[in-house]
Amino acid sequence: MKDGQESVEHTKKGMFEFDPEEVPQGSESKYDILLKMDDDELFTINSSINVKNISNESWATIPLYFIPNMFTKTNSPSLSKPATLNIEKVILDGKNIEYSLKKDTLLIPLNRKVAPKETVNINILYSFTLPENGLRFTKNDSSYHLAQW
Repeated sequence: MKDGQESVEHTKKGMFEFDPEEVPQGSESKYDILLKMDDDELFTINSSINVKNISNESWATIPLYFIPNMFTKTNSPSLSKPATLNIEKVILDGKNIEYSLKKDTLLIPLNRKVAPKETVNINILYSFTLPENGLRFTKNDSSYHLAQW
């Protein structure tokens, strides 16, 4: 080490020595959900979501975590009885819109940029059946587990 230089020690951190960095929350959501199950164990949902942008950036899309799609035959082919899913329609501020559903992400394109402090309303009408012997979102015997639907 040359005169005047400081010694810098670099230590590789192990898996359990991770220091997480907090990411500020970007949205505030309020849900109004109507859930029905019929005699054939088909769940029908009408979900109204008011989403407020509390970030510092304008949005062009809103991604929603949509777990029912992960247990369909397409995404979980190893399940003996996978879930079924049908999204009837997605409505943004009173107008039917197209959407994208890939794996566990339902992506809602916005018809205009949503600025900080603005709120939009999303209605999603959909139905599903539960897979049998799955995880979190499943039917086991006569018990129904509805995680993140």
